Amino acid sequence: MVEIDWLMLADSAGVVANTRSMPGGGRDPVTVHDAFPAVHPCAVAAVFRVPWEATDRARAIEIEDEDGDTRAKVTSQVAPGRPPSLAHGLAQRVQFAVHPSLRLNGPGHQGVIGRIDGVEAKRVLFTVVGGPAVRPRPNGRPVSG
Repeated sequence: MVEIDWLMLADSAGVVANTRSMPGGGRDPVTVHDAFPAVHPCAVAAVFRVPWEATDRARAIEIEDEDGDTRAKVTSQVAPGRPPSLAHGLAQRVQFAVHPSLRLNGPGHQGVIGRIDGVEAKRVLFTVVGGPAVRPRPNGRPVSG
């Protein structure tokens, strides 16, 4: 069974030759400096562990937020092969990075979910806070000002 070893929110992320770079990795809290709702560009990085018997088969990978109304969703296919240097029976690590823009409706807790073939495999929570330019209205909803 393919597993997600870890899933992380970052400012940016990239993978070249199965090596990951991730400035601002582990981002928490996320500070919003504009009025809510706000669109926040970010990166989501993940490492998948693919067992020997699961290589050479495509798997649907989804990254989305945790609310019922999906504000950002990325779907991809992962199908690592078996390189000749891979010893029989060993799992492979597949690194993955995407750059969604998350729609943040207000301060509080948010989450990013990683699914494999439609089944939740990992969930990461983070906190959204308003920066100094965002203050609450009397009704409790934040505004800029």
